[in-house]
Amino acid sequence: MDLIYHRLAAKDAREIALKYGCISDTLCDRFWNEFDQAIEPVLCQPERHHFDPSGKRRKNLKRFPYHILFEIRLDCIRVLARKAPPEESQLWLAPKIATRSPDSLRSRPFGRC
Repeated sequence: MDLIYHRLAAKDAREIALKYGCISDTLCDRFWNEFDQAIEPVLCQPERHHFDPSGKRRKNLKRFPYHILFEIRLDCIRVLARKAPPEESQLWLAPKIATRSPDSLRSRPFGRC
């Protein structure tokens, strides 16, 4: 099944990684590893994940305070957003999407802070 990322979800993932990268490269790498580990079960067993109050399915990251919101389509999994922790309470579900592979999310030069 294909994985489609909303363009703002991809942007958010890069910005979160940049935030952690400003602290340390190791922390940035841990975030990406956690993100990859969270996406894998979403692809393998998407219906196993519970619903968020928004009505979208949610996958929690274990060591980082973020959630991945997604929906199951006939031929793909659509990653809509990352849900911010309460102090950042910001959730968006805009209609435009962009097809990206998980590796293309990482296309960064993040640079140093």
